[in-house]
Amino acid sequence: MVTVYLEDAQPQLRQDSRALSDRVRAMLDDIEQNRDAGVRRYAKDFDRWEQPEFRVSDDEIAEAVGRPMAHDGFGSRRCCSCHRAQGCR
Repeated sequence: MVTVYLEDAQPQLRQDSRALSDRVRAMLDDIEQNRDAGVRRYAKDFDRWEQPEFRVSDDEIAEAVGRPMAHDGFGSRRCCSCHRAQGCR
């Protein structure tokens, strides 16, 4: 199987990598100290998840199974392009 890349990754600057590592370390420290409150904060910031429970009920899963996935534009275009490049439908 031949690997096909849709685009080349841009080289990261060392300081960009360090800044990312520092950010992730700070997030993990926050979660370690604040437990669920920290997780909730990041779930809200990154995923817009503000439900009282993190566990998804069987009813919510059943409701979602038949629904098409939401397309956000860039991510779905990239995903579809990748699948086409791999010969998927």
